[in-house]
Amino acid sequence: MTAWSPQQQEDDQQMAVLHVLGMTVAEIGRRNLLPTAEKPEKEGVIVVEARFDCEARKAGVAPGDIIHEVNGVRIRSLGDLSWVLSAHEPPAPIRLLFRREGIWRFFTVSSPLPSRPFSPLCSER
Repeated sequence: MTAWSPQQQEDDQQMAVLHVLGMTVAEIGRRNLLPTAEKPEKEGVIVVEARFDCEARKAGVAPGDIIHEVNGVRIRSLGDLSWVLSAHEPPAPIRLLFRREGIWRFFTVSSPLPSRPFSPLCSER
């Protein structure tokens, strides 16, 4: 996991990011975030950070993973991700389809508490 530097924090203020399920994610088109080995993507959402003490990381999510689906819905933007997660009904787990270095993976994470739909599922920073 990469620690956030002051420059990265400043970059976050200039680009759209979403902090959810213990991950920081960004739209691929907003910044050149893809590893060079990855197939070029024009749209989508990439994991910038996955905190060690959170459900997503425990499920195997890592920085650089590209989120393609959440609960069977194609994710092309942060808006798509936000919409799918806001429509999710706990306590059902959340199923995520990722691509990492050309390999497709499914991860399942526990659902956040109903009172905090975007709870990070980990300790506060």
